[in-house]
Amino acid sequence: MLGYGGSWGHSYLNLTNFNQHIGMVEGARDSATGQFIKALPGGDETIATDDDFKKIKPEIPFQHIQHFKVTSDNSFNIGKK
Repeated sequence: MLGYGGSWGHSYLNLTNFNQHIGMVEGARDSATGQFIKALPGGDETIATDDDFKKIKPEIPFQHIQHFKVTSDNSFNIGKK
């Protein structure tokens, strides 16, 4: 946040940035073990390991969310105090 306040009021400029890759868990489970099944490229499937749940890079399918926002908040004093 960047801004200025004075006897006349205030003016603030706010910037936010959000950037995230989210792996989408579809919830399919192996019928024998009850563990999650993960999709592999080429249409194959395998049981997900503990390391799969700790990765930073998401598996297929995933969603990439980007959001950048700029807002201005202003207040001006009018008249006598």
